[in-house]
Amino acid sequence: MNLGSIIDGHDDDRVAVLSRGRPTTYGVLRRQVGGLRAGLTDLGLSRGDRVAIIASNNRYFVVGYLAVVGAGMVAVPIDPTTPALAVKEELDAVQARALIAGPSARALVTANTEGALDGVEFIIGCGFTPEGGTTFEKLIESEPTDRVELDGDAPAVLAFTSGTAGSPKPAILSHAALSVNIEQQKASAADRVRADDVTLGVAPLSHIMGLNSVLSSSLSVGASTLLIERFDPVLALESMQKHGVTVAVGPPTMWSSWLNLPDLPADVFASIRIAVSGAARLPEKVSKAFEERFGVRLWEGYGLTEAAPVVCSSYGTDAPHGSVGIPVPGLEVRLVDRDGDDVLIGHMAMIHGTVIEDKGFVGFAAQRNFHVGKGHGAVGLGHKVFTAHLAQQLQHTTVVHLPRANLLLNHVVARQFNRVVGVAVGRVQGNAHRGLPVIRGRFTTNP
Repeated sequence: MNLGSIIDGHDDDRVAVLSRGRPTTYGVLRRQVGGLRAGLTDLGLSRGDRVAIIASNNRYFVVGYLAVVGAGMVAVPIDPTTPALAVKEELDAVQARALIAGPSARALVTANTEGALDGVEFIIGCGFTPEGGTTFEKLIESEPTDRVELDGDAPAVLAFTSGTAGSPKPAILSHAALSVNIEQQKASAADRVRADDVTLGVAPLSHIMGLNSVLSSSLSVGASTLLIERFDPVLALESMQKHGVTVAVGPPTMWSSWLNLPDLPADVFASIRIAVSGAARLPEKVSKAFEERFGVRLWEGYGLTEAAPVVCSSYGTDAPHGSVGIPVPGLEVRLVDRDGDDVLIGHMAMIHGTVIEDKGFVGFAAQRNFHVGKGHGAVGLGHKVFTAHLAQQLQHTTVVHLPRANLLLNHVVARQFNRVVGVAVGRVQGNAHRGLPVIRGRFTTNP
């Protein structure tokens, strides 16, 4: 298998991405991806090599990402706003052999600020020629080559976590893990994503939500993605109306920014059929105010980098405001205490993902607290379990490291094993309650 196959089978003339005001059809996208795939190989890169991508939400990122994973290499998305010293640390951490640098990374590449690129062997400039490097425009003209077929557990992406447990660490996401999560998202509701959709691509592609929940999900069904490089609430709305965006996915700050614009007409989001908030807690008052003013319900979800990323979704359910919904198909979650027993109704509990460590790569899940709602026990019984969805962070965490057989949460998803994948204890807000109830995840077969 290969995740890069998500762009196959769609009409050549159908628009895949809209970037910088220009459409790229699936036919053109496949040609450019195949050319860049060949060009990277001709440089001397091979299967398993880490290739960093520092680019904003644009065609360069999309083509670069699909070419890298299609060639059996490992993509390392890095936020273009990351400071140079942090870029150096991330490139060194993953031992990147190559860098695809978009226009937003041109200054970094030109000056090699903080010696950030000293360890990188090949630099590919998008729209510019780096000293001693080559260009994206040249490589995509190479004679296309076929994708590399891989085992499902082969790494596709090293995605840096948000750093809630310290500095960001790269989580390893396999081809199967990313593919399974795309299918889980589709299965969560009959019309979750359709071929005739135009999806808003404002969430950074360097973040797992933008990469897999937005871009890859859209491409997998032959839909179009409107890419926004720098979010401005007014300009974004103009683009959305011009291109008829039907699915909008973004963080709470995006929805709040529109809510704070006083002169927007009530029907400004008339083309939107699904509006999803993720990446952070959505204040319940924002969700309710948005629906009251614009007639659009904001459906909240929950995920974590290591899960690739969606764990829970409220769209397609009768979830109330403030709920992240229920686990996606194929995923069970239980609220348990330190003895493995279900948490009693009315008690607070914490959702905690797997901590993994393998050859220096460590992944850590985002942390959230949940209240077990009245009338509900285990999480799988109803969405109201998640209604509290507080954003308190652990101030101290003690981690039970898992054996190598259980290394990766996303590999457990991909292989569809039925096993416990993570345990952690800690305290919240300085309270020394060691043994705070946590969530354990169990993955069932046949998602």
